[in-house]
Amino acid sequence: MKPQAKEILRARQPGHDHEIVISECERGLWIVVYQGRPIQVRRQHYYRDDKKYLPNCWTQKGGAERQARVLNELFDTTDFEIACISGKTI
Repeated sequence: MKPQAKEILRARQPGHDHEIVISECERGLWIVVYQGRPIQVRRQHYYRDDKKYLPNCWTQKGGAERQARVLNELFDTTDFEIACISGKTI
């Protein structure tokens, strides 16, 4: 059975038929870093002005691992890694 995340907040969004549920991340957020520095990944179309920023943080480790693997293969490097961000505030 899949473990349930601890629910922190819940509210119905006015004018919509759904609600927003805020849950606690068990271990933090996972991000992809390049040579130890946080990055943004943007996909840009060749023939039109169509720029889109791709996700760069995940609540589960697998998504970040996959993105790092894809980027390492694309750029023929091993400099893309993953890092975990804890819930500590600055």
